[in-house]
Amino acid sequence: MKKLLIIAVVIMFAAGAAYAEDRLSLNGSFRVAGWSSEAAGGWDSNDTADWWAQRLRIGGKIAVADDVAVNFRMDIGDAAWGDSFGTGYIVRPRGANGTGNAILDANVPALTLRIKPTEALKISLIYAKIDESGSLNDDAPFEDVDFYAVNVGFATDNLSVKGYYAQQADGTVAAEEPNVFGVYGSMALGMFNLEAELDVLGGDNAAGTDYQGTQFFLGADAGLTEMIKLGAELFYAAGYSDPGEQQITGLCDWWTFTPMGYNTPQSGNISAFSPNGTSSPFDPSGDGAGAMGMTLWADFAIMEGLKAGAKIGYWEVDDDTVTNMDSIMAYNAYVSYMIATNSNLSLTYLSSTPDFDTAGILDDSYNVGVLELMIKF
Repeated sequence: MKKLLIIAVVIMFAAGAAYAEDRLSLNGSFRVAGWSSEAAGGWDSNDTADWWAQRLRIGGKIAVADDVAVNFRMDIGDAAWGDSFGTGYIVRPRGANGTGNAILDANVPALTLRIKPTEALKISLIYAKIDESGSLNDDAPFEDVDFYAVNVGFATDNLSVKGYYAQQADGTVAAEEPNVFGVYGSMALGMFNLEAELDVLGGDNAAGTDYQGTQFFLGADAGLTEMIKLGAELFYAAGYSDPGEQQITGLCDWWTFTPMGYNTPQSGNISAFSPNGTSSPFDPSGDGAGAMGMTLWADFAIMEGLKAGAKIGYWEVDDDTVTNMDSIMAYNAYVSYMIATNSNLSLTYLSSTPDFDTAGILDDSYNVGVLELMIKF
């Protein structure tokens, strides 16, 4: 009887595991990277830094029912080697709940309601809790900071257009309430791919500062052959010299737009403007001077599993009365080789050099190199 009970328990767990595996799909990546940088702390810092880091990222989808799913993602061991004060061992950055055509994302601490009236039209209503002001009590002075946004998108096989508006509502004494209205579009025309974005930012804070920002981006690329792909990008952002105005380029401090890294395996991880404490190509000086810039890039499929590419960019400030910087020249290069199935070894290098109009400010170059092993599953 005891043996039969043990067999029954084993069968029960095996059946449960098989059922769970049938409902669960996993994806993710594991990376190990060696970093080396110069002047990351500022153009005149002359500092150098070298370190190794790793991260295991696991994402998954649990099919609760035909019309309900739970999506999750977590990072394990996301830290630099030997750094006892790193980011910890397990980080859970994102989770979501899905229901049919309308998806409700529990994107902690945000909610997104996605509605699809048709296959081509999608509407997203977004709410995020930015800050509880250190207390669950919503009475003054413990007011919250909230974020609201709406995004309307229309897409066909060769065309995609999105319009969006976002607003931060700050009930604290700082009353920092930036907003943005923008449109984005992408199109495929034969061998050419085009994309463009226009953003107008505004708002104010309790100190009487008016947030300002008008910025435009245009990108194009073309596959000349199966081995060669060329592209170009244009950037413009207005600068502001009025003492009561402050340029903003977005409503968050994430590295969401880093064009001098996009063509490399380190997309989103490196920026030509890091010494200024910014990743934005619309304010490369970090002083609210705006920008006018251009990049040219090329990707090469040398042979099966082996790719390489390079990019060069040049930026000038739009308003030189608020900054000592005149311009920045930057370039990158990379090579990537697939050493095994879904496993790539890459080497990426980025360098940027500023030009200042004030004597005594060092025009040192910012240099960063990354050797990375990336395994995707």
